[in-house]
Amino acid sequence: MGRLRLRLLLKEGADEKAASAAVRDHLTRLYAEHQCAVPDVAFEFGPPELHPESRKLRRVIRAFDNPDAV
Repeated sequence: MGRLRLRLLLKEGADEKAASAAVRDHLTRLYAEHQCAVPDVAFEFGPPELHPESRKLRRVIRAFDNPDAV
């Protein structure tokens, strides 16, 4: 099984546990739809950071149905 590290930038006052649970739920359903194994997911919180070697940002933006969670 693979690993996936996600860095989330949340609105001030947002609940980190609720946000990570919502993202994990969406990812689990996405992987299941494509019949893929769900990777281990680790969450970090804060703004995007530069990759140490390429010095580029790795950034994906996803809008969720529950805007209060992110």
